[in-house]
Amino acid sequence: MRNTSLASPLKIVVGICLAACLTLCAVALSGCSQSAAAQSAQKIAFKAACADEYQAALDAVREQADDAKLIAIRTSAYAFEGSTPNWMYLFYSWKHANSYTVFVVDGTATVGETGKLSFTQDDFEAVPDVTGLAYDVDAAYKLLTESIEGDGKLATCRAYLMTFVEGDEDPTADAMKWFFSFNEPDDAADLKEDETTQESGATQDLEPRAFTVDASTGEVTELARSNAEEDAQDANPEDAPSEGNGAEDAESENAESEQ
Repeated sequence: MRNTSLASPLKIVVGICLAACLTLCAVALSGCSQSAAAQSAQKIAFKAACADEYQAALDAVREQADDAKLIAIRTSAYAFEGSTPNWMYLFYSWKHANSYTVFVVDGTATVGETGKLSFTQDDFEAVPDVTGLAYDVDAAYKLLTESIEGDGKLATCRAYLMTFVEGDEDPTADAMKWFFSFNEPDDAADLKEDETTQESGATQDLEPRAFTVDASTGEVTELARSNAEEDAQDANPEDAPSEGNGAEDAESENAESEQ
């Protein structure tokens, strides 16, 4: 009869070693298969925008306007390796025909009045709630970095989301998407001046790129290079909606609804 008392444990050890080797190879191949753009983008991080910080902003603004709705979110500065920016929230109140900007830092919300915006009551009522988003910014960014191609380094990034976009026939056509704008010229220039980044290679020429990630479906789209700056500007909460006669119309509609 064959003695297998040593053979079985030996097979187990060999199997474990083989499995470990295969795992290490898979990890190594995964790293090699990623583009340089993806590897650099993964060094940038964003914290969730529609969770605790959003709730802090909402609670603060509703002390001044109890009907306020979120119109836009954006980073308060650009993100880069080792630096995760805070969030800025833009709200609008139909009742007060006024908008409010809320900054949240370390869980503390600071509210400031922004001014009148152009809104109709139908627009305001159609503004969706962001608490049920399938993809908050951190999850959306992870999807993006897993699919980015290209050799150029991505060293800085700003993130935006609009819940309402003025001027489109369908107000939600470009809304409810996370916009990620990489290597904006001013940001790249600022980063190059930072002595702490010069040794890391961040001072090389940085090509601007921009992407969107649908907050509902997770679909990733790269914006055309020529239109990237314009599209990122469209997603900038500071520029939308614009001030104008529409604010007066909103006030008159408010007055009519109260009569």
